[in-house]
Amino acid sequence: MRRSCYTLVELVAVILVIALITGIVVFRSNSIPAFISLEGTARNVQLLLARASLMATSQGRNVHVRLDASTGIFSIEGGAAEKELAAPGSLSYKLPPGVQVGEGRGADFSFYPDGTGSGTPIELSFKGQRLRIKISKLTGISTVERDK
Repeated sequence: MRRSCYTLVELVAVILVIALITGIVVFRSNSIPAFISLEGTARNVQLLLARASLMATSQGRNVHVRLDASTGIFSIEGGAAEKELAAPGSLSYKLPPGVQVGEGRGADFSFYPDGTGSGTPIELSFKGQRLRIKISKLTGISTVERDK
């Protein structure tokens, strides 16, 4: 009579296959596709711009967002009681390593109490992918356009 058990060789073979698949997955996860990283960066910049717009309308003051191209940091400036309203670090966003700003220049966005905004579009690029972030002058809402 033959029992329906697995031999030691079969168990070792299954463990080796699982280890091999795990190694491939872990190795591949370190190389995130460019469009995913750039989309996430654009989303984070949009969130910061939306926060600045909300601060301007809720506080009745002009709020500015500046990008220092040399450090890659977007920061919110202006508005009343900045320190009390925001959690630590939420008034700035640092671009991840490798993300470049088009033409290597800084950017300046302004948001006004009536909900409008202004600022020149900026281009972000990473590993051959490009995105452009624009502010609607009428609504102060930021939009992202992908280069074709």
